[in-house]
Amino acid sequence: MTARARRLVGVLVTAAALAAGCAEYAAEPSASSAADGAANGAAVAAAPVTTTTTVAAERVLAGRTEVGDCLVGAEDSFTGARFVDRVACSTPHDLQVIALVELGGPDDAWPGRTLVAEAADRACLAAFEAAVGEPWAESSLDYVVLAPSPVDWSDGRRAARCAALMLSGAPLTAPLT
Repeated sequence: MTARARRLVGVLVTAAALAAGCAEYAAEPSASSAADGAANGAAVAAAPVTTTTTVAAERVLAGRTEVGDCLVGAEDSFTGARFVDRVACSTPHDLQVIALVELGGPDDAWPGRTLVAEAADRACLAAFEAAVGEPWAESSLDYVVLAPSPVDWSDGRRAARCAALMLSGAPLTAPLT
């Protein structure tokens, strides 16, 4: 599959996940829901987890990741998940957050999932070269996007997260920058 075809598939998967409501990650669990989960044997969100590669990871809200954060898990877990696993960038990882891009103004109404996903993809493509140091079309890296949800938008959190990954699917083994 060509890089352009992979990008189109990625945009369509992201748009489909957003349309299905999978990106509703913004609200943190309430104290009562965390207590209920703990009482039922569920893991607390901030508890350390162990990945399949036995790298110690910290579970964090996907929408609260920052530039430079390195993450493990499949790329679709970033585009549609509420939580992701953050690891040290010196260990093998699948994704690295390379940019946060603000979408819309503070008084802008929610434009809809499709328009937000498209704007986030365009903004991440523009940010890719500056973050990675080479044009996307010539790179061995690709990117995925986590766009803000309607809840994020109404709460004033309008930054999309852009994360780089190896086009080959191989893990990254060091920080990108």
